[in-house]
Amino acid sequence: LLQARGIGWYVYQEADNDTNNVLPLFSSFNDTTTDLYRRGNSIIPTPAGQRYGPALAAKLKTDVLGGNLPQVSWILASTPDCEHPSAAPNYGARFVASILDALTADPSVWAKTLLFYTFDENDGFFDHVVPPTPPQGTAGEYLPAQYVATNPSGTLGWSGPVGLSIRVPMIVISPFTRGGFCATQTFDHTSLLLFLEQRFGVEVPNITAWRRQTVGDLTSAINFAGGVDTSVPMLPDAGALAAAADSECGSLPAPVFPASQTVPTQESGSQRPEPSGRVAPANTPEAPVTPLLLAGGAAAALAALASRRTR
Repeated sequence: LLQARGIGWYVYQEADNDTNNVLPLFSSFNDTTTDLYRRGNSIIPTPAGQRYGPALAAKLKTDVLGGNLPQVSWILASTPDCEHPSAAPNYGARFVASILDALTADPSVWAKTLLFYTFDENDGFFDHVVPPTPPQGTAGEYLPAQYVATNPSGTLGWSGPVGLSIRVPMIVISPFTRGGFCATQTFDHTSLLLFLEQRFGVEVPNITAWRRQTVGDLTSAINFAGGVDTSVPMLPDAGALAAAADSECGSLPAPVFPASQTVPTQESGSQRPEPSGRVAPANTPEAPVTPLLLAGGAAAALAALASRRTR
């Protein structure tokens, strides 16, 4: 859809992308002679003996400094850097720091860039908030019978709604989201696509009417009022955090799980009201910034969007 509208895009990935790129599942992205393959399925080479991560960040930084950052980019972390158990969260911090270092290398690029740091799991088995669920039979929101998997035992697999589900986090990092805010409007992963619709005028036809009515397009998390602070704050040394994780994981004993556990009871209730309000430390200065979406979970990938039209 982006390519058909002349909008530059690219998937930044190394050979280990933690299986987060689904484009190779489509035949049109597997012809190595096409632009679709170059943008969506090509691999950034990793020097022999080097861990994953630095080569990807170096490629991104080169594109930023060379004026070649696409309008829309997906950045896929490797397995060690994706924060999925048993990868250490400190590795994820180091990876994100390298991405931010690349994006801020050119202040003029950073001044018009949004980085969406996305997660695909909640890192647990329970959420006390009941998610919005489409009514039975809602078009496009329930798996048709012919697509329901059959288990080896002969019983049908999941045949219910395809969402919404337990809450997962997303962090929006940019000059337009500073101030320690939390956007409490309901979002899901299609909210990123809805945002692309708003930004580029590209309609995604497979988003259902129910989902469009239920989830936001992320614009409520972004300050469009002006007074944007494009300075880059000093951050802790993420490399030292990763080294500390290596040391502790190699020396500390494994955790002991409670011997007796019970399943918690999920509370009942009606649909959550539309939100909003600020969640921030008392020492956070007041600023005309729209809320920032933030929660908690296990990391999957990154999506960086720049308003520069290149590639």
